[in-house]
Amino acid sequence: VFHEGVQRSGLDIKLERGKALEVLTKLEAAVDAPFDLVFIDADKTEQIAYYDFLMDHPRLWSPTGAICVDNTLWYSRVLRDRVEDGDKQTQAVVDFNRYVRNDPRCFVSQLPLRDGLTLIQRRRP
Repeated sequence: VFHEGVQRSGLDIKLERGKALEVLTKLEAAVDAPFDLVFIDADKTEQIAYYDFLMDHPRLWSPTGAICVDNTLWYSRVLRDRVEDGDKQTQAVVDFNRYVRNDPRCFVSQLPLRDGLTLIQRRRP
């Protein structure tokens, strides 16, 4: 369905497959201008690494752009008093939410849409 939609759109869209951090590194070398919007919906245990990579690479993500991170309420599990033992995905989302909330480099807004959507914008110096 995705490929069919891309073909019908007539847009020049290239699909990259692979480990996200490797693709981001490859993409950074290839872009002509930074992206204004980056959407993260990937391995929850790597979200902090994706976020830090974007924050540390302004060639890839515009200083005036936004990052949208999906599933940051994670079926409301992040709102419980404690994470069940062995639930690495939920713990990773809890850790990510805490990490960006406490990061002085950015502004954060969490929207309670469906499974949670977090919007992040870099603070300007």
